[in-house]
Amino acid sequence: IDIEWLSFGAGTPWEIPAATTSRPKPAGPKDITRIVDSIRAAAATAGLPLPRKPWLPDLAPSYDLDELLPLSLKASREEAMTALVLGVMDDPANQAQHPVFWRPDEDGNLAIYGASGSGKSAALRTLAIAACIIAKTARIDVYGFDCGASGLAMLEPLPPVGAIIDGSDQERVGRLLRRLAQTLDERAATFAAARAGSLPDYRRITGDAALPRIVLLIDGFAAFRELYENSSELAFLFSLLARLLAEGRSVGIHVALTAERPNAVSTSLSASIQRRLILRQADENSYTLLNIPKDILGSQSPAGRAVFAEESNEIQVSVFNASPDTERQAASIDKLAKSMVQVGVPPAPGVERLPTFIPAAGVPATVGGLPTLGVAEDTLAPVGFRADGTFMVAGLPGSGRTTALRWLVQSLHRWDPRVPKYFVGPARSILHAAGLWADTATSEADVAALSEDILPLLERPAGDHPGAVLVIESLPEFLGSSAENALVALIRAARRSGHFVIGESETAGWGSAWPLIAEIRNGRRGIVVQPDQADGDGLFRVGFPRVKRADFPLGRGIVVDAGKYRTVQLPMPD
Repeated sequence: IDIEWLSFGAGTPWEIPAATTSRPKPAGPKDITRIVDSIRAAAATAGLPLPRKPWLPDLAPSYDLDELLPLSLKASREEAMTALVLGVMDDPANQAQHPVFWRPDEDGNLAIYGASGSGKSAALRTLAIAACIIAKTARIDVYGFDCGASGLAMLEPLPPVGAIIDGSDQERVGRLLRRLAQTLDERAATFAAARAGSLPDYRRITGDAALPRIVLLIDGFAAFRELYENSSELAFLFSLLARLLAEGRSVGIHVALTAERPNAVSTSLSASIQRRLILRQADENSYTLLNIPKDILGSQSPAGRAVFAEESNEIQVSVFNASPDTERQAASIDKLAKSMVQVGVPPAPGVERLPTFIPAAGVPATVGGLPTLGVAEDTLAPVGFRADGTFMVAGLPGSGRTTALRWLVQSLHRWDPRVPKYFVGPARSILHAAGLWADTATSEADVAALSEDILPLLERPAGDHPGAVLVIESLPEFLGSSAENALVALIRAARRSGHFVIGESETAGWGSAWPLIAEIRNGRRGIVVQPDQADGDGLFRVGFPRVKRADFPLGRGIVVDAGKYRTVQLPMPD
């Protein structure tokens, strides 16, 4: 490129110096740097001490919970029994850094908001471990719903931790929520009688320090809400949680939950959450929604850096063993659990699961004077059934209908061996060879002969003494045969006189309009093994919850009686 001065006449070229490859020498230290170095050297030569800084250092990226616990115990005994250490707070206005606590009786329920990886699950673990330390002097029971990446599972070895339940485990989630709701009702009456407005008041008035505080942890509330709030069959469980949030604080039942987004907690529930801890957010606008300044936390904030809503002081949530390594945390928790067992810390009541196999010897012969049906899912206790009227046994092929029928017959025999039992069904049936029958019929001719023999018995009222039992296996095989009318007559006589009739068929077989089917189905009572949601309306005119057959092992079914249903695990017959 040539450059010229343009003027009248010929242009005058610029004289451009040739490029040089040498670099300029770096400038020496600035005067302020030389002054600082000289002052430091002079202070060191004179042996002067370091001057006091007018500000505290920044919060550390991690604090060991084990080191903070002794500081929390310096408070009064009553305060130490009611406060759970959370971390360290920076208080620049007072030039102080001190432990910060969650005080459930004063603060109410706690919600922890944060993006993925911000330390939400670790914060719940911190609260749980702090609660376990308090449990050495004041009993506290901890439970958890884990709807995230199993961040709470490592807490289970701790004695005060009753159960950490996967959020999709509807059986155990429902059992715990129903138990806590029942505890809420019982404590409300007890506290009212003692004129106590909180758990510390009740302990002080009555001197009963054994009544435990209960803390429920929910990791991943958005997933929990999606599973339970929007399901017509499970919404009642979500309403139980809403009750605990609204009414639990005054009776010592508290909830701490985590969520990624501000709108993960509905407006109606937000009114029951009095304390909010904000961790790093994925979206800057979320800080405004959560009512904290935008410039406190950012993408570079370490995990566990937080601030309470409507406040500005930074908090660093502590972790057990001061390590973000979950493997090291789990090892430290296991060590703590062993030490707590050794000193005799009482374990919290667990949340059991309905067993998938129950031997016949594992249940009593009678329950409240009735033959034993099985173990109910809602109470985990044996339940009985009435030996009168009609009873259906339904299910798909291979679902265990024959096994269920065998148990019902065996249970009736254990209940009262004197009760005469009659079998109608195929000769190939293993039930036919059970050896418990007063008489059997395996063909149309046999049914006619049996009808003549036992119809007078079935027409007589059973009275107070247990009546006869008629069992019909593979009921559809007799439809349209010469034995159908005789069986209909037997069933009608048994129903009118208080005897007991059990009919068995595939689920599809119960949908026909034949009189033989209708005589038993109209009683709207029976069991469906490995059911489908539509079976309730189709067989009993009762709506079943949303169920998966994979959740129903052999011998488990839904029992319906008097328009009510419950899940029951039948014992395995001998």
